[in-house]
Amino acid sequence: IPVPGLPMFLAGNEDLEPERSDYFSFSTEYARDGVTFSVSAYHNRIKNLIAASDTFVMKPGRIIEYAYENQSDATMKGIDFMLRTKITRFMMASANVAFVKKINEATGKEYSNTRKFLAGTNLDYDRTFGNYNLNMNLQGNFFGKNQLELMDERTGEVSQLHLKSFSLWKFNTTHTFHSNYNIKLGVHNIFDFVDETGGYNNGTPGRTFMVGLGVRF
Repeated sequence: IPVPGLPMFLAGNEDLEPERSDYFSFSTEYARDGVTFSVSAYHNRIKNLIAASDTFVMKPGRIIEYAYENQSDATMKGIDFMLRTKITRFMMASANVAFVKKINEATGKEYSNTRKFLAGTNLDYDRTFGNYNLNMNLQGNFFGKNQLELMDERTGEVSQLHLKSFSLWKFNTTHTFHSNYNIKLGVHNIFDFVDETGGYNNGTPGRTFMVGLGVRF
């Protein structure tokens, strides 16, 4: 449970039992004529799940003391899709999508601190013109909604913070001359996404620009 502004102390727990994980997975892949498509499914049953305790102790100096403990058994399962294809001689594209579920076996309910949906896409262009090489890369990442539990530093009450889904995009270029000199230009967070939750969703301050120079001796 995040508690902004307060120091936290992790106490040891000699009664912890080791986790046991039974993991099963299945995957299949198709590849032909520059196209690769794969599907992977998995099922992970965890016994004696180790996680941070929901019980906290407020020590002198407003220091929060907490410990890890064995909680109920949990099941994590999901499915991943991946596609990679060659669009032209100089351009490659890829995309991946993941669906995840993490279930508390004691209650039968899903854990709230797990993003159920994640996805990404990547477009890469690379071409050489004489002594000049150009590489351009466009990357996008998508994050499904989530929620966190927060403890008020004054009252100790726990509340839920709902995090909206969002996406982040970045574009980078590398210009290489005579194989020894390169200039890198890029813009990250192209659409200037700013986290309204104050950084719990992601730590980006907004759109940023990047410039780099390199020399190979």
